[in-house]
Amino acid sequence: MQNLLFWAVIGVVSIVLILKSASYAVESIIRYAQRTHLTHYFVGLFIVSIGTSLPELFTAVISSLQNKTALVIGDAMGATIVDTTLVLAMVLVITGSFKVAKKEVSISWWKVFLVVFLPLVLALDGSLSRLDGVVFIVAFLSYFGVSIYKEVRKQKISRIPYTFALKETIIFGVNIAILCLGTQLLVFSSSNIADMLHIPMYLFGALFLSICTTSPEFVVELKAIYSKSAPLAIGDIFGSIICNNSLVLGVAVLISPVTLSRMQFYSVGIFMLSGVLLSLFFMRKGIMKRWQGIVLFSVYALFVAYQLYSLMR
Repeated sequence: MQNLLFWAVIGVVSIVLILKSASYAVESIIRYAQRTHLTHYFVGLFIVSIGTSLPELFTAVISSLQNKTALVIGDAMGATIVDTTLVLAMVLVITGSFKVAKKEVSISWWKVFLVVFLPLVLALDGSLSRLDGVVFIVAFLSYFGVSIYKEVRKQKISRIPYTFALKETIIFGVNIAILCLGTQLLVFSSSNIADMLHIPMYLFGALFLSICTTSPEFVVELKAIYSKSAPLAIGDIFGSIICNNSLVLGVAVLISPVTLSRMQFYSVGIFMLSGVLLSLFFMRKGIMKRWQGIVLFSVYALFVAYQLYSLMR
């Protein structure tokens, strides 16, 4: 019991470190991007989403080096569920509703679907290999490569003053170092708590670790909506989804290939796909309302209930 309490305290400390460092790192990225006069949607899709996905990415590297890749995969897929259901639901419940003009948000629905569907296809043989990792990385580079090309062609990007760039680079670097430390502590505490409670690493990542690592997304989305920058929030959500299901998974299995329990993997995968499709469907008219947030929250509650039931059987 004392060991469990100790690792729980370590886990809380690590979450505080991750939240604070990720928040400051993301704010630095946003300031940097705003000086270049990029569109808010692109900043959210490409820059902020990578910033808010840093906890998942560092968790992927550290966990995979310790041969705990299943924890990473559960975290990445669980984070996608959290982003498209719980995070979006909480933002809608708090704010009531928000509008997103179609001309401001150019989400390629079928590309998002393909990237989210990719892990389910590659895991049909019950494992994710280094070759699968290469496919994930190629998918990430292809998706964001096209987005960057379109953005660069669309507008002129402003030059950044040297002193400003140096200052923001230092701020970003220091917070990344703190984020690494927090992630290391979180992986240690998570793996020990999972062992003590006899919870499979994959499910622990999907149910519990994903909540911790997606906290930066919730903070960014809520700030963006209140500052009347919904395109940035939407870009961050779907950019994070792309990062989790391509870059994070790709880095993890390149370092350490993994064999999966198909039942556990696809039970999470079905909810992941459902959350993404439902959120995309709700956004098709350019406005989201509180009742849709309640529906999305219900999907997340159903996901948690099913996974807990499967653990107790």
